[in-house]
Amino acid sequence: MSVFPNELLLRIFAHLRHLHLRDVALANRTFSCLARTLLFSHFAVTRYVTCLKEHEHDPVSASQLLQLSRCLDFWTSEEVAPLVRSCEISPQPWFNIQVAVPQLLATFFDHIARFSRLRRLNLSNIQLTTLAVSTLARLPMLSELNLESCDVADGDLMPSVSSALRLCHFSYESGKRVEAWLPMLEPSCLRVLRTDAAPHNSAVIPVFPYVHDLSVCIHKTPTTADITFLQKLPGVTRLNMDLNWTRSPRSPLATLPADVLPILVDFIGPICALTLFPARDTLKRIETDEEDSLDDFIIELQRVPAPLTNLIHLTATFCSFCTATALEVIFASLPRLEDVEITFADYESDLLHPAPAGILSKLPSIHGMSTHLRRLSLIWKCMDRVETHTVDSIKSDCDFPAVRAALMAQCPHLEVLWLDGRDFVFCWCPQVDNIDETEVLVTDPKNIDVVRPVWEALWQLPRLADDVYEDEDV
Repeated sequence: MSVFPNELLLRIFAHLRHLHLRDVALANRTFSCLARTLLFSHFAVTRYVTCLKEHEHDPVSASQLLQLSRCLDFWTSEEVAPLVRSCEISPQPWFNIQVAVPQLLATFFDHIARFSRLRRLNLSNIQLTTLAVSTLARLPMLSELNLESCDVADGDLMPSVSSALRLCHFSYESGKRVEAWLPMLEPSCLRVLRTDAAPHNSAVIPVFPYVHDLSVCIHKTPTTADITFLQKLPGVTRLNMDLNWTRSPRSPLATLPADVLPILVDFIGPICALTLFPARDTLKRIETDEEDSLDDFIIELQRVPAPLTNLIHLTATFCSFCTATALEVIFASLPRLEDVEITFADYESDLLHPAPAGILSKLPSIHGMSTHLRRLSLIWKCMDRVETHTVDSIKSDCDFPAVRAALMAQCPHLEVLWLDGRDFVFCWCPQVDNIDETEVLVTDPKNIDVVRPVWEALWQLPRLADDVYEDEDV
């Protein structure tokens, strides 16, 4: 086995299930050492005891308490603790309300310093003590901290830690103020920031020049605090935005100032938020994360005074039917699109109207379709009770090979074509697995269920490169 480097063996073992890893660890010393790094890389406690009176109906025996204590002692032992890379602490799944400081949690923070190589920590629905927060700053390799409904037990007062949290990834989901946590983060280290709490006092938030990935919730018409907060993140290139509809200022803002997210490239959010960024020459990709109306999207595009020639990627889901006219407006407003994925979802009807095949037959005649188009995906979804058309009726409505040929003539750079009408799937790609050309038309529901996941994977493959996580120890 000396011919196989440990790095290669680790990557092989990473594909094994936990039970199989235990068997591998019994083979020899080398396998045991490598398998242990994977067996004990993640520590999760999802069952602990709370001190709230309303949870007294959930009895916990002394034996269960002893079992949890022994589990904690094992994972924080000198042999296992250095192997832990990620940790998750959460209450029982049915506890949907804020809980008090649980038993054993204090003991956990007393021993957390033993996780000398801990990188990711997830905490949910717990109250932290000031001492626990200070302990986090002493973890030398902690780079990702995810907090969900976690507050400091002493109220909104946060501890003054001696050294800042050197985190690359910080996520905070709670109704409380995120500005209480952000001053404790080292600005030169933070790269990813995600929060659903709208800031109230942005003056105490430092500037984070290297944050490139931001998920944030702001008011529908941004307040001064929202704008000030966004101005302190000048390096953001990817924005996932949610809107807070609770209140709005009397003087709505049509667009955000030019110094707010000046190099934004990717935008994910509701369609109505597009009006905040119409003049961003750097904006290349738009993805709507909600099922909005196609008419609303058309209205937002028509509000822009000139075609958005900088946009090249569009991913959208509309809760309405599709027309050839609407598609023509989209391509005319976005003349340089290269990657298009549009889903039409109508879950209130068991029939697709108008029929997708009829619309697709008009696809080559749509004016303004970009000559730079590389990938096109049009998907229809509705209720499960959909009558399966016969092959003859589909062929009479749409000649898919003719549509594909006409699109190739109009878009010479086309690489992938995926037309999914729910009761049929037409897929075309010039080269897959060294095959010169692949063209598939499927109408049998059983075959559709097989083909669709394959092409979904093919569609997502080029985007996976940005999401690959490389472990430095591998």
